[in-house]
Amino acid sequence: MDREKNTLPAAAAFSGGLLILFQGLIMTLIPLLSDFSSQATFFYGLFVTALGIISICLSYFIYKSYSFPKSALLLSVAVVSMIFAGGGFLIGSILTSIGGSLSMLSS
Repeated sequence: MDREKNTLPAAAAFSGGLLILFQGLIMTLIPLLSDFSSQATFFYGLFVTALGIISICLSYFIYKSYSFPKSALLLSVAVVSMIFAGGGFLIGSILTSIGGSLSMLSS
């Protein structure tokens, strides 16, 4: 008999990754749309956008199959995004951390 898959870690990490991605897009678009344009802010926003995309991809891989290295990588991306980007309005990084740690426990 097949056991039902626990989708909570992947769902939490996916929603956190979306928030991080959204914050990165905002940080990228604000310098382009305002008179105050800074290349540093633009590239910082691209970095945060990349962190969000990586979080979303890792949450998809965790949904497909739990593994400890993917979970550890997701947790480290959440910590990096919390330090550098404020973590997707902070709640995004918290959700990604919860998803990563729950998937580490499930693997």
